[in-house]
Amino acid sequence: MARRLFTTAALLSLLMCVGFAALWAWSERGGTLMAPPRPSNAAIQAQLARPLPQVNFTGVALGDVVDFTRDVSGLPMRVDWAALESAGVRRDASVTLLANGVRLGEMLSVLVGQYKGLVFITRGNQVILTTSEALKKDADASAALPPAPVRPTASDPRIREAIVGGNRWTATADRSVLYLWRNPVDPAAAYQPMPSQAVRAASGNVAATEFAGFAVRRLGYPLHSMQVDVPLWAPVAAAALLPLAWTVTAVRRRRQVNAGRCKTCRYDLRATPGRCPECGSENPAPASP
Repeated sequence: MARRLFTTAALLSLLMCVGFAALWAWSERGGTLMAPPRPSNAAIQAQLARPLPQVNFTGVALGDVVDFTRDVSGLPMRVDWAALESAGVRRDASVTLLANGVRLGEMLSVLVGQYKGLVFITRGNQVILTTSEALKKDADASAALPPAPVRPTASDPRIREAIVGGNRWTATADRSVLYLWRNPVDPAAAYQPMPSQAVRAASGNVAATEFAGFAVRRLGYPLHSMQVDVPLWAPVAAAALLPLAWTVTAVRRRRQVNAGRCKTCRYDLRATPGRCPECGSENPAPASP
């Protein structure tokens, strides 16, 4: 029974070894001509985290503020004006916002904080201004609020993503390295509510651990992300250990059988060839050369 389990485990490990080796070869496809793959929300996450030199709005209409922010930052923005007007916020609502050295996401947080019930969220590669009431009613089915995609919005066959436990998990392989990212499902949530000054001052800190090609990087506010790099030779080598041990064991067992020992319990059969007196197994004598 133990031998059968060992053989089964060795076979499964061999399949894993072949799979990782195939992934290793596949990761080299395209060479340096292809851009490194990234999580599907990495672009919008980076845009929200981009620092702004100065923000100065005094008595400017909300619609003009949105248009200015969209044009200057290049951030894809949509506004659910129907939801905003239901909450009493019109396009011509006066905005006064003075800030220096803030991030784009922080500026949007201050902007929506001036009106009760307003929030901003991300969907795909867009930022959407809406109301918390609209999100409660029909967050995913609303025509103005397309559902948050689980798969990348930009087609990239190298990326696999899933939403698990409130996080977006992204896996990919590129140039002999297996990458795993953990990102927030909605990067806009990091700015709502606005963090304290101490948290914002410590932004950008990276906790990194690197050894022999392995790396773990943790990023705090506002990205709240983790990246793990695993060189693909490591899982290939690890998965090859059990099949190698099985091969060595099988060769040794075969030599013991040929040397006159029981193939089951390794009892010395030189005095009783043919059947083992210890376990009763039949052990045919090896054919003469």
